[in-house]
Amino acid sequence: MKMVLLIFMAVILLGCSSLSNQTDQSVVDDHRRLPLAHAPLISTHMEYYFHPQSNPEKHLDIDRNLPLGKLQLFKANTSYAQRFFFITAGQDRYRIVKGQQYSHLLVKTENNTVIPYLSEDISNDAGLWQIVPSGETGYYYIISDLNGKALSVGKPENMNESITLKELTGSADQKWQLSPVGN
Repeated sequence: MKMVLLIFMAVILLGCSSLSNQTDQSVVDDHRRLPLAHAPLISTHMEYYFHPQSNPEKHLDIDRNLPLGKLQLFKANTSYAQRFFFITAGQDRYRIVKGQQYSHLLVKTENNTVIPYLSEDISNDAGLWQIVPSGETGYYYIISDLNGKALSVGKPENMNESITLKELTGSADQKWQLSPVGN
């Protein structure tokens, strides 16, 4: 009888331990793929291509020929230079991270112009962003938490459009569609 009781207790303990491990893992998995506030179809830790409504055949891209890894709009080519993902950085705030590298999209003032660029420095609020629905299905504004300006398509430079930050006007050059990599 004691042997049956011991086996029964062992089974219960092993079952609880196994259940506990499954619960812990599911919490981790849920944390890694959380929907963004105000953008439930977009999740953290998934790579996306960003393309503006004003030029949907082009993607947000890193111009490796410019200093500081400046951003540009470039013909869609599915390269790692065009893949970005979000990580949670506070309530309704996110960091936009370059795919293959761990560089964050930050805001910097250069020649009296506010520009987005990539850096590994995450020590300040220059890299916090809000993702806000534009009112059109599938399109979002990407707003800098530092100055409240929207990620926007700028003027053409070297056959590719530059990326700037402007006051939010609601124009097509400020509306971004985020397409999951692999879709």
